[in-house]
Amino acid sequence: MKIEKQKKSKAPIIIIFLIIAIAIAVGAYYLLFIHNKPSNDSPPNPGESTSSSAKDSSSDTITTDSPNDSTSKDTPDGSKPASGDPISVTILYNDVMGDIVRVQSQIDEILPNGNCTIKFKKGSSVIERSAPVSAQSSYSVCQNFDVPTNEFSPGIWDFTLTVQTDSGRHGETSGRISL
Repeated sequence: MKIEKQKKSKAPIIIIFLIIAIAIAVGAYYLLFIHNKPSNDSPPNPGESTSSSAKDSSSDTITTDSPNDSTSKDTPDGSKPASGDPISVTILYNDVMGDIVRVQSQIDEILPNGNCTIKFKKGSSVIERSAPVSAQSSYSVCQNFDVPTNEFSPGIWDFTLTVQTDSGRHGETSGRISL
């Protein structure tokens, strides 16, 4: 009596392995290139200010003129937001880039005017910056916040980004960054 071994096909295992590898590659691409990609149509950085020590509790504020008021206040879906509705703000990027801390954000509607303020806090140390809202084709942005790392002491800093229009509407979001 002769016993024959069945030959198992390796094709299903190879196909499953390839599907998993492709899923991992697509996820890594999204995380590295899409999710953390700085906005291409964000406005130029606001002017640099004089430096302040992170150990000093006084804050350093950059104030620039608001953009013109000729832009519509429509949301991306074409509807008009109610005057009392909160503004939806999203952090797109926050990380250390060389010798700066960069925070980029997006506002989910077109705002004709307004101001963005970011406050970094660690203990009693506060670093504050302001920049105008800048309307894009279907949303608005706060101009990039680029703060020199030498203004921060090492450790974890919490930040709050607040957006306020000239009419009094506002919104805020917060995050954390480690130096």
